[in-house]
Amino acid sequence: MKKLFIIIFILSACGGGEISEETVEVPTTVKATTTSTTTSTLITTTTSILTEVMPTVKITCEPVASDEEGLMTFKFEVTTGTNELVVLNIVSWFDSSRTDDLFISNGLPEPGDSNEFGYTVDNSFSQYEIEMVVMDSKDNFANDYCLYQNSSSSSTTTSTSTVADSTTTTVADSTTTSTTTTTVVSVDYPQLIISEISSSIPEYDRDDWNHWIDENGDCQNTRHEVLIEETLETVTYTNDSYCLVSTGKWYGSYTGQYYYNASELDIDHFIPLKNAHQSGGYNWSSAKKEEFANYRLDPNNLIAVNLSANRSKGARGPDEWKPSNTEYWCEYAYDWIRIKDFWNLTATQAEWDALVSMIETCPPGFAYADAEEEPIVELPTTTTTTSSTTTTSTSTTTTVASSQPDNPGDTKNCGDFENYSEAKAWFDTYYEYYGDVANLDGDNDGEPCESLPGGP
Repeated sequence: MKKLFIIIFILSACGGGEISEETVEVPTTVKATTTSTTTSTLITTTTSILTEVMPTVKITCEPVASDEEGLMTFKFEVTTGTNELVVLNIVSWFDSSRTDDLFISNGLPEPGDSNEFGYTVDNSFSQYEIEMVVMDSKDNFANDYCLYQNSSSSSTTTSTSTVADSTTTTVADSTTTSTTTTTVVSVDYPQLIISEISSSIPEYDRDDWNHWIDENGDCQNTRHEVLIEETLETVTYTNDSYCLVSTGKWYGSYTGQYYYNASELDIDHFIPLKNAHQSGGYNWSSAKKEEFANYRLDPNNLIAVNLSANRSKGARGPDEWKPSNTEYWCEYAYDWIRIKDFWNLTATQAEWDALVSMIETCPPGFAYADAEEEPIVELPTTTTTTSSTTTTSTSTTTTVASSQPDNPGDTKNCGDFENYSEAKAWFDTYYEYYGDVANLDGDNDGEPCESLPGGP
């Protein structure tokens, strides 16, 4: 059966009065009714106090009419508020295929007035989404959204409204009701299961999550495979074995800066291993833990980032740590949700609230699907094989840098160092190649032996 999606996405503005939504009952349909409340903004002049009313829009998510030709009509109401309305935009998806944007630039209500409009679709599809956007002459905007499933056995509709001005976005609550049950429906991005961290789960042990591995036996472990995949320029290696990346060009999303030396970078587990453990991963097999710790089919599962930023992040979730690059917050939140949803990991309430607040920073029109990168269908072939058969070409792009230090293994403990600085120097020497091999960083925050003199 085909599925038809139509979205009505409406960017919304603060202001105006309470809007109630009228619905028309359709059999076997679950209706999500949203009440959007906007708050007036007071503008004080020397003579009087004026109230600026923001534009609003509301949609009846269930079709209010269906004719013999198989067309369904939806009604929505637009109110301008104080200022002139300059645009009304409808964007629709049919079976996940986006249609052209529809702009209505005439027939809009005058300031302080409202009009009712109809939008007609072919009901031969089973699902669609609609987004609607209205904006006034002062860039105040309002939005509404509809997800409709047209099925003979069951139909689900959801509608949410958002009002905003140029600096503030507030999402109104959505409540879905039927005659027998009440359900909260996800209308944009997956809803993670909320579960607080239990004190009864096994203690986290980083060694249980084996990384970095050389999955294809080409001498390049996961760290260096990611560096090769994410570089924006041809990489060079530390020696002619082509196992260890030395230089390239990488964009660090956490800091919004470029880096050219691999020693400046960590490969970050986007969902920290300890967080994954606490979110349900503790119950995984050793094989699955290793798969997660080295998983490269999702380009965001492992990313090259500035090592200082990564160690500042440690094992903390978005409720405790956010990238300094605020322009990345929107995508960061969407990626976090997508990866946790894929691996069936849970989130705490504080973590979820932080993610939602980061999503509110998304640019207008930027949706969950926009943040998802194409998966790596086929992992890159090994660089070693290429360089061994084309010695002439690789020799022109390969430079020799200092060799990787030998793995010291678990040969040190914090008592072997006089102070924190000494421990940190030893830790940093080996961390980028082998991780915390001596288990000096008990809380996985990138700071070893913090109890020593001079510790942070």
